[in-house]
Amino acid sequence: LAIAMLLFFPFIAFLSCYTTVGFARVSLAVARNQPSPLSELMPPMIVVFRFAVGGIALLLGLGVLSLLVIIVIALVGSIQGGEAIALGLGILAMILGTILMFAAQWVLWPWIFVVSDGKTSALGSIRLGYHITMSNKVTSLLVVIIATVLSMAGSAACYVGQFVTTPLTMLMFAVGYLLLTNQAIDNPKDSMAPYVPPSYPPQQN
Repeated sequence: LAIAMLLFFPFIAFLSCYTTVGFARVSLAVARNQPSPLSELMPPMIVVFRFAVGGIALLLGLGVLSLLVIIVIALVGSIQGGEAIALGLGILAMILGTILMFAAQWVLWPWIFVVSDGKTSALGSIRLGYHITMSNKVTSLLVVIIATVLSMAGSAACYVGQFVTTPLTMLMFAVGYLLLTNQAIDNPKDSMAPYVPPSYPPQQN
């Protein structure tokens, strides 16, 4: 069973990357008023590969940091009488980890849309996503807070509400990404709003 799970995991990881990129591209297409947005559910494989490489890089960074924290706590716990200190450090690490995860979402939320939009390489998309947030700190923070509240609301009803809040959150992120990078979005007053190629660098707050 363990071997079967190990063999099945790459398929699940690939499927997750594929659907995430497809969903992001559909959200961008809707925000831009492009024709047939659902056709973007099948993204180019090179874009999916870039997303996977970027995700692996982020996970490796998080894994190395977590390993260092665990080693430090273990060393402290191995010292005579250090069990209580190690327990305190473990609780502190969990609290700081939660804060770090929220901070990472704040800093890197544009990354998914940069790479899904096919703008640059895997690592380049992470750098550009970080630059977008740093150029628009307050706006990015508000977007992440609203998205978190919507996600929590969707999860409150046994995750059934996620069927509504997840598409809404993705569309909100897509619109925020387009606005912060000076790209055209659909004008509700004009259904024939033109699709204008993106303009970089991102605008400043």
